[in-house]
Amino acid sequence: MQQYDVIIIGAGPAGLAAALYSARSKLKTLYIEKLGTGGQAATTDEIENYPGFTHGITGPDLSKQMEQQAQQFDAERLAANVQSIELDGIYRIVKTNKDDFRTKTVIIASGAAPKLLGVPGELEFRARGVSYCATCDAAFYEGANIMVVGGGDSAVEEACYLTKFAKKVILTHRRGSLRAAKIVQERALANTKLTFMWNTVLQEIKGGDVVEKVILKNVLTGQINEMPIDGIFIYVGIEPNTDFVQNIIDITEQGYIPTDDYMRTNVAGIYAVGDVRDKLLRQVVTAVGDGATAAYHAEKYIEDNFPEERGNQYVNLNLGDKRMSKKLIEITKDNFAEEIKESPLPVLLDFWGPKCMPCLGLMPTVEELAETYDGKMKFCKLNTAENRPMAIQFKIMSIPTLLFFKNGEVIARLQGARESEEIEEKIKAIID
Repeated sequence: MQQYDVIIIGAGPAGLAAALYSARSKLKTLYIEKLGTGGQAATTDEIENYPGFTHGITGPDLSKQMEQQAQQFDAERLAANVQSIELDGIYRIVKTNKDDFRTKTVIIASGAAPKLLGVPGELEFRARGVSYCATCDAAFYEGANIMVVGGGDSAVEEACYLTKFAKKVILTHRRGSLRAAKIVQERALANTKLTFMWNTVLQEIKGGDVVEKVILKNVLTGQINEMPIDGIFIYVGIEPNTDFVQNIIDITEQGYIPTDDYMRTNVAGIYAVGDVRDKLLRQVVTAVGDGATAAYHAEKYIEDNFPEERGNQYVNLNLGDKRMSKKLIEITKDNFAEEIKESPLPVLLDFWGPKCMPCLGLMPTVEELAETYDGKMKFCKLNTAENRPMAIQFKIMSIPTLLFFKNGEVIARLQGARESEEIEEKIKAIID
């Protein structure tokens, strides 16, 4: 079993800051991320309130820079799903879907996921007109009529971003005023392509192959209206990703992890940082502070409890070399017929985008599978930012999306970031 000084669960701003500080302190550091780097920050088009960037920076760009900085000091990355944490004396065992690891300390930076609205049709039309990431999917709605649900910073900022693509954006909010920061509200209210529906809730999403209309209710009058719409972006809050730790550390009723000022949980050697922590303000700037604090205290904890051991005495096994990967064939309209339509092998085609962090997080998994099933299935990728007509041709409305071809025809699809086991199960079913 491989052993580390620090294992960080999650690669959002808090996790990457912890990885940077730990690795820079010469601690053997592993950070584990099941989807794409950057967390919620990576889904934001523009971050204006992170110090040092006078003109702002996009969430994907900031996330990439943070990861590059952590890896510069030899922090190791593993794409995997953490299933549980167990205690083993003074050590902690982190169990994942790929392997188990022993560590002296754990920093939980698992973040939070978009909260579902919970209305009929939401799950049915997910990735077919319902989205939670404007940065990933806005380009698929050029010239469309879009609805955004929510009233906080994320909802209002992303509604403004969507006006760059859509013909019209309608922001629906259950109250009579927005909860977003004043400067964000002012910008939104001045946007001529953005209209508001106050005191209104979305009750149902309807359509055929894709979203076609919504049912709305005015909470003051009770009036029910039906409205045609091409797409819906939902921003109604977040839910902490803490299912894998609920049997080992304290969790609040809302699912967040309480800590002290040093980011310590109620279990020695286990820390919590970022959006998953029970705290007042969830922003990139507070997340990186959490990560730095936890990493600093983890170093002191290791010095006090493992005086004879430091991470650099262990052999660096370089997880990046554990499984070989194979680069995917880049598909354009010019080689589509040759590589896919005429392929004697089944084909997996990965629709991705350069600003989509879940896409970038999924890519290494697909490349590993390409090596594993070399000669049995062809693995390709299509950049939707450069080949949008082809994405539209295959009714791609959200990325990442994996299409599976056999004899030149689509026989299956997987939408959203999926774990390697689910993709592999689909591959086996096709090639067997």
